[in-house]
Amino acid sequence: MYQDISIKTTYKLEKKPLKDKDKINKEIKKQAYQLFIKYQPPLSIEEWEKEKNKIYSKIIESTNFHFYNSLPLNISISKIITKENFTIQNIYFQTLPNTYATANIYIPNGTGPYPAVINLHGHIKDGRRNISVNKRAELLASNGYICLCMDSFGSGERSEIHGESDYHGANKGASLLNLNETLLGIQISENIRCIDLLCSLNIVDKNNIGVTGESGGGSQAMWLAAVDERVKAAMPVVSVGTFNAFVMEHNCVCELLPNGLTFCEEFQVLGLIAPRALKICSALQDHHAAFTAEEMLKTAKYTGKIYELYHADNLINFQIFNHSHEFSSEIELEMIYWFNKVLKNEIRKINISSPNSYTDKESLMVFELGKRDEKIVTQSNYLKNRCNEIFSDLYNKIGKPKAEINELKKILNITKKDLVKGYNFYTKNLNNIIFSDEIIINFNFKGKLLNDVEKYQLNDQTTNKLEFNLFGTGHYKSTVAKYFDQQLVPFHTLARAYYWIGKSIIREWIIQIKVTIDYIQKIKPNCDIILKTTKEAGIAAILCSAIWPDKIKIIEIENTPISYLYKGENKFDYYNMSIHLKGIINWGDIVKALALSNTNFILTKPRNIHGKILSKKEKENFIKTYSNLKKILKSNSNIKIK
Repeated sequence: MYQDISIKTTYKLEKKPLKDKDKINKEIKKQAYQLFIKYQPPLSIEEWEKEKNKIYSKIIESTNFHFYNSLPLNISISKIITKENFTIQNIYFQTLPNTYATANIYIPNGTGPYPAVINLHGHIKDGRRNISVNKRAELLASNGYICLCMDSFGSGERSEIHGESDYHGANKGASLLNLNETLLGIQISENIRCIDLLCSLNIVDKNNIGVTGESGGGSQAMWLAAVDERVKAAMPVVSVGTFNAFVMEHNCVCELLPNGLTFCEEFQVLGLIAPRALKICSALQDHHAAFTAEEMLKTAKYTGKIYELYHADNLINFQIFNHSHEFSSEIELEMIYWFNKVLKNEIRKINISSPNSYTDKESLMVFELGKRDEKIVTQSNYLKNRCNEIFSDLYNKIGKPKAEINELKKILNITKKDLVKGYNFYTKNLNNIIFSDEIIINFNFKGKLLNDVEKYQLNDQTTNKLEFNLFGTGHYKSTVAKYFDQQLVPFHTLARAYYWIGKSIIREWIIQIKVTIDYIQKIKPNCDIILKTTKEAGIAAILCSAIWPDKIKIIEIENTPISYLYKGENKFDYYNMSIHLKGIINWGDIVKALALSNTNFILTKPRNIHGKILSKKEKENFIKTYSNLKKILKSNSNIKIK
């Protein structure tokens, strides 16, 4: 049975909320559905050829995946296991520049060449060494297939501590967004390298390579086949649904296509595989809302129409099994029959060979426990290394203030229409308030929205303090999001949902801050605004003041990170998932935003991205960088650290 390691086992699950009672959930689902219904199957092959090229380009832009054709594989074999009909090689090889992955390759006895299958794992303990993954691999090898199983980025033997099993998603996986990378993109890039490896072996039939996997591994199988035409046949298992169904549900960030619903639906991604062979397997009792048989059939119907345009109806197949979310024994048999048909051209069902016993997970380890090669870079160290590479070039990338502000606006994607909509939504509770010359605005996570009594009490000349909930909290909270977030980290559900529809939580908070100040200054043009907030919301306040430099007199923030730069620490949950903003480090990080503003900042207990309070040395380095940028950008901001 498939056991998802992304779900905590120690929390007490609250009663599942009624989705129709949750206004925020309904609004986000409405926006997602409006995007979903735009996508219809193409009517001609010419229409599809144009459309698929645009989608492919958008996928590259969104995920930032790469082909590393000239990068050496540098394959190292640490152990060879001899079985009755095949051998297993425990290997590691270079997948990304200076980044290596652990893997096993199963090779049938004989001279070959043999067809090959890449066998991808989902969010399960021990990664590629899990019994379900190894069982499939040995079954494939016993039936004349070379099978390659690799640990996904941050999983299995690539976990932070060798021998443990990490979950690579949530805040840790989402942190890649700040580098303009994605966990999905890294997985695509590394899986492409698996094909590179197979194509480097003389024993492999390079014209007959397939890919399969369950759950998150099935998702990887779909993406790999969609972007790399060297895959002749794909079989994603319990992983196909609709992108629309991902919104406001529990799914990993490795399955997140940022801005995805703004340019495609899942049937179009599967359509990129056409006219190559595709078999989709789903489970009737699947508890994942995104992967139900109903959602799969919506996608399969439209994907099938694309295959019809190629006259390749015989190469697409979908099947529903009466069990739960797993790669069952039934599906394993269908896997052999399907690959025999499309990779070996064996039409009739043949006898399937099964190994007498399966290799234990300890034997499949590439390295002895605790003796892992330093070439196996963990997620934390990858983030640290990439941050250093990107930020080392900071001063060479600074443009004029207006150009920098415009680049930041592109990252945030805030339009005039968004501001008008936000103004109407967030300022409707400010009627009948008489504002003073100095107004303190407190944006917080826990305060109550102003009610009628409080507004009446504030209706005089002494009004100087207003308190608002941030989107996603208090009056603007989502009970559906809170329910799913129990299993992971706060704002996991809302942050992922917003990324699917082309937004971010930080962006929403910036809009909320901007329109609130606009309303107040429309009523009281010459008032002084003092903005107070904390933690993740402090970033929204800083970025807002960078885009509109003269709106706020003083910003007081507490416990806010002053940089997105990762230090190699395996600590990611001091801040919730609202904090991530795609490409912010590449743009110049928080320090550049501070240097662009004309606001006076009071930073109380400033921290790094891991939540650690800055040391004296770190504060000095930060002020030095800020001061240098301030001179270059010629702003009037000031910083006081408490």
